[in-house]
Parts: sequence; structure tokens; C-alpha cells
Amino acid sequence: MRVTMWIVFAHTQERPRLGPRGSLFFLENGKSAAKNFLVGMGHGVSPVGEKVYQPPRDPGLRNGWGALRLKTYVYIEARLRRLRPTARARKASTIRCVRKSRLVSHCGRLGAGGVMCVERKVRFEERGSFSVSDLSRTSLWGPGFPALLLVLGFWLSLVFLAGGVGFPLAASAQSAAQERTFVVVVFDGFPPAYVDGFPTPGLDRMAKQGVSARAMDPAFPTVSLSGGVTLSTGCWPENHGVISNLFMDPERGLYDHSSDADWLIGCEHLHQAAERQGVPTAALGWYGRYSATRGALASQGPPGEKNFFDFPDDAGRLGQLVDFIEQPPESRPRLILAYFKGPDKAGHTYGLEADETRQAVMEADAIVVALLDAIEAQPDGAQIQLLVTTDHGMKPVEELVNIQRILRRQEIPARAVSAGTSSFLYFDDPSEAVLSEAVRKLSAYDAFEVVRRDAQPEDWHIGTGPRVGELILSARPPYFIEDAEAWPVWVRWLAYVGPDLLPSGAVLSATHGYPTGTPGIEGILYVRGDAFAPGREIDRVRAVDVHPTVLHVLGLEPGKPVDGVVDSRWLR
Repeated sequence: MRVTMWIVFAHTQERPRLGPRGSLFFLENGKSAAKNFLVGMGHGVSPVGEKVYQPPRDPGLRNGWGALRLKTYVYIEARLRRLRPTARARKASTIRCVRKSRLVSHCGRLGAGGVMCVERKVRFEERGSFSVSDLSRTSLWGPGFPALLLVLGFWLSLVFLAGGVGFPLAASAQSAAQERTFVVVVFDGFPPAYVDGFPTPGLDRMAKQGVSARAMDPAFPTVSLSGGVTLSTGCWPENHGVISNLFMDPERGLYDHSSDADWLIGCEHLHQAAERQGVPTAALGWYGRYSATRGALASQGPPGEKNFFDFPDDAGRLGQLVDFIEQPPESRPRLILAYFKGPDKAGHTYGLEADETRQAVMEADAIVVALLDAIEAQPDGAQIQLLVTTDHGMKPVEELVNIQRILRRQEIPARAVSAGTSSFLYFDDPSEAVLSEAVRKLSAYDAFEVVRRDAQPEDWHIGTGPRVGELILSARPPYFIEDAEAWPVWVRWLAYVGPDLLPSGAVLSATHGYPTGTPGIEGILYVRGDAFAPGREIDRVRAVDVHPTVLHVLGLEPGKPVDGVVDSRWLR
């Protein structure tokens, strides 16, 4: 096989638009072994594929034809042809005309075996003109042959190196990523069971346009704050530090559903990582938008929303979000993060199958429809990515573990800090004798599992730091554990004199917090946009992978550090 390639090195002060994504790298002839190799390596080259290459500014490249200066953009058209080794290629060619821009450049008739020609000047009607280097008609076997081999070898080696992910293609993706906007939406408490049980035309529409997951595995404990912060940071709770909705810190005291970014012990939120790399971000009710010591960490967003009680209802949040989406692309934040209250409260209060829950789910889905309509109305709608997910699922419960009553009854000298289905027990005297006696007494209860801080299951990922109690109680379905302060006022007295187990109906009908993998505790995830494969369904995804995948699609590095990885199954 012999490769015939036409390369145009262009110097332009303003980026021309030669198609939906700008400058083009064409691969043609589906029978080409080289093209088939690229396709096989996952580059997704269609009969006419598009890639964009933005080289570093002003690199110098010298070859047998004199100085070749690459500036700003390179336009490549390649034809891969299968020829006999001794065949002489004589072909007249015209660089492809794209989008009525009258990019008309004749390469003319090549000499025997000639492989490269470049037009001296190409006029781009809509955006001015640019000049190109004079490299016309170099013969394959002529004096410039060694340099020609060098140039072709350079380009092809970059394509095939590193398992087929070559630099021109990587740079192509980088240039495309820089034109994208990414909108990330979290609905609180949205399990896949709601999609199966209620009409969700908005999510169904997203599934056709992009990627859908049958299950999104949140971090343990599967509650709102540890789950949401894991989504936002791409770190496990052991590394970001928000290990539940409630916990004790030996220096700061009680953590109680705070959105203050100062509670992080490491890692960066999505908006922090993006802003650090110069990308403006809008955060609407998002985890860690504010820091008590540093102020707002996202450059844009509604002022004054520092905790849950400051948030508008979901209709108000939708209006805020659409206002950002409808901004002109040049002024719109490239990363927009939004939290919605969603169907969480209805699921907790009424259960998974109630009419009230059905209404809450349909309202959330109507928000998805409104967002899709707003995105598709924009001139760059295909380049606006939309990800819809949740912090956790929801599971029916039957009995409440009255943990404070149990500790009093069993004379266990510990403070219980509980949320969802787990409780951290903090001991003033964490000696082995005291802990062993507590484990012995608590293990008599079937409603929960008793776990030592230094003997956790590997998939819990909450670490062994001082924020984790010396003992951890993890409820088994259909039981749950909540501090008495979260109970309705009229039943709180039962924490002192009531039974060890209480009917759940007095407090909740459904909840979450069980270990990852517990049926019903998984959440939804849908994503659409030009970076994502349309109509692709994936069995399971991880919340911890959302952060690095979102930033990758925007051409950004993930936060430092990060536990998640880019989930390539989502991508085209």
C-alpha cells in the first residue's frame, strides 16, 4: 500500500470554520488497511471522518523544501489508496469544498509517484484569507524524497503511536473540546425504578440522543452529601473527607449537611478544577460552591445560596439554568453545574409508588424536556453536552433502629451520629476492652452490621481517619438509622424510653444509605452531546468517574488528586 497525502499548512489570525467542528482531517476509501486500522483502534473514522489539529504556536519544522512554519491551524486531507508497489500515481485532485465556503485549491497533476502538493493561496470567503507555504509538486523519487519520507513518517507515526491514539487525533479532540459547553444536572434521590414505573419522555429522549446507564453506583454511604461530593470531586469519601450527611470532626465538631468547601480534606470540585485551568464556571446550588474562608469558588452563579434552605424550588432553578444556556457561546460559562431537589422528599415521605412521587418524577422529567429544548434552540446546541444524574437511589423501609435507646439500654459509652442507614459511634475511651464489649453487645441485633473502623469492606472507601467512628453500624434492609433530631418532634421522646425498633411510618416510607450494590440504591445517569455515542445503553457506571469524564470532554485535566477514571464507554 502506498499513501497519497495532501497537506495544507495554514497561517491564519482568525480561525476559519470549515465544517461543524472547524478544520478537517479527512480519511477516505473504506477499503484502506490504514483507515481500517484507525477505525479498529476506536478513532471512529466514518467514510469521511473529521478531526481537528491545533498545533503549538509557531513551532518550526525544516525539511528539504526549506523552512516550513506551522502557525495556529493545520488542514489535512488524506487519501489512502491501495496500489502495487511499483505503480506510478498520476492523479489530479482538488481539495474538498466544505460548507459553501469556496475553499477551492487545485493541486494539479502530480509527477510520477508524487505525493504532495499545496496551493499557494486559498481564499476563504466568509472569514478573510490566509497564505500557505509553497510546497507544490514534489516528486516521490526526486531530490526531496528523504525529507518527504521524514514528513510522512512523522505524521503517520503520531497517528499509530500509543495504540493508535496519535497526537494529531488527540489535538483534534482537544480543539473540539474547547468549543463545548457542559451542563451537569443532579436530581436528588432518583432511582432507575422511577424511570421503569413512571412516564419519563425527557429521559427517554436523552437515551435516544446519547448514553444511558441502567445503574449509577454512588459512593457509600449512599446519602446526599457524600454522594454528591463524590460526583463533584471524582474522589472517594476517604479522600475528599465528606463521609456522610452527619459526622464528627475532632477539631471542627459536628458536620451537618454543609456545602462549605472547607470541609474537604483533599481533592477539587468540578468548578475548582475548571477555574484553576482558566475555564469560567457557573454553579447553582452546587456542592462546595462557597468556602467560608475563600468565598465563592465558581466565578458565576446565583448569589447568597450557601445552604439548602437558600435554594429556590426546582422551577426557579430551571429558570436560572436556562438563562445561562441561552447566553451567547462566547460569553456562556463552559461548565454549568446545577442541583435540583428532585423527587427525593416525595420518595422519603410517600414511598416509591405513591401518586405524590409520580408527580414529583414527572416534574423532574419536564425539567429535562425544557433543558433539551433550550439546548437544541442554541446555534451550538450539538456542542452543549447535558448530563443528568443523581446522588443516590431510594429503597422502601419498614423499621427504624432506635440507636440512641439501644446505646442507653446496653450501657455503651459512645455518641451515635447517624444518617440514612449508617451510624458512626465515637468513644471517649476507644480502648480495645471497651470496643470489644460494645461489638459483643451490638452484634446481637440482626437489624444492622457492626464494623470496626480498621476492618471495613474494601468497597466502602470511607477510610480510617478520625472523622470515622471507631465502630460503624450499617443497617440491613428494610431497617434504617436516623438520629432522633431528624425525627418528627412528636416522636422524639421515644429515643429515651421507646423500644429498640420503631415502625418506619412515623418517620419515613423509603430511604437510602445502604452499601453500594444494594438493589434499589443505584441512581440514574443520562448524557447527550456531540462527544457521546447516540443510543448507547451501559449496564453500570460509577459516580466517581463523572468528574474526570466531564473534564476530559472539555479538554481539561481532572482535579488533583482524583480516584475516578475517564469512562470511555460513554464516548463516541
